[in-house]
Amino acid sequence: MTPTGWIACYRSAEQKQLKQPGHTLPVDGWTANGHAVVVDKRLGARVMATSLPNFVSLEQEPAIVAVLPGQGWRLVVDDETSHPVLGWAIDSAGFGSPIFTDPDGLAQVEDGDLGGQILPPAPGATG
Repeated sequence: MTPTGWIACYRSAEQKQLKQPGHTLPVDGWTANGHAVVVDKRLGARVMATSLPNFVSLEQEPAIVAVLPGQGWRLVVDDETSHPVLGWAIDSAGFGSPIFTDPDGLAQVEDGDLGGQILPPAPGATG
């Protein structure tokens, strides 16, 4: 998630050559001159996004604009682990992602890292 709706993209020459993805940082804010600002963890300070090595571009990232109830849907991973869907996070592009609890009991939005299947409620079930 990004507070501004923008991310800064970074990719080294080696990553480009090997066709590997780079990494991103959330844009934390903007300077008075309109430059994107990110947090440099190494420095422990906010810096201009373009000042970090391997800067490629800025991209707009959809923001969550609504949440709908889960109503009995579930996320099944590895055909064994089942997570009830607490709700659906709807982003500004109109896409929905399931919200579930992780093993620590914290709610998180599934972004595709877990894989698995999203299954509808059983017939006759109420949510």
